[in-house]
Amino acid sequence: MNQGRKILIGVLSPVLVLITLAIAQVPPQPPPPPLPALKISLLSTNQVLLQITNGLSTELYEVYRRLDLVDPAYEWVFQTNGVAGQTNFTATFDEFVAGFFKATLPDWDADGVPNWQDGDPEDPNVLTLSITIDSPATGTIFN
Repeated sequence: MNQGRKILIGVLSPVLVLITLAIAQVPPQPPPPPLPALKISLLSTNQVLLQITNGLSTELYEVYRRLDLVDPAYEWVFQTNGVAGQTNFTATFDEFVAGFFKATLPDWDADGVPNWQDGDPEDPNVLTLSITIDSPATGTIFN
């Protein structure tokens, strides 16, 4: 019985060492960027300044707008986006005199595909949206 344990330990020890080395080889992932915090200031009677207060110079941000936070009939609608490091955005109130804003990172599900290209921005298993039109044939004119 003792001999069997020695053999088992002798066989498993190299395997455990290899597993440990494989885990040690995986480089640590950088921490995700902080979620953006948004500050709003009135610029004029129908325009506001939206500032991301904790923005990073390497990040891209998107701003969304919603008319009501409770009613599901009002969804978040894309307002604008910026270039890397842009943290100031303006929004104009056209037909609506109230609203809510949120700033987000451009890849909600962290799958490497920006939201505007993502088939489902909230599902990391769905990647780039691709549409193929099989019919009508190329050259078809619609009236």
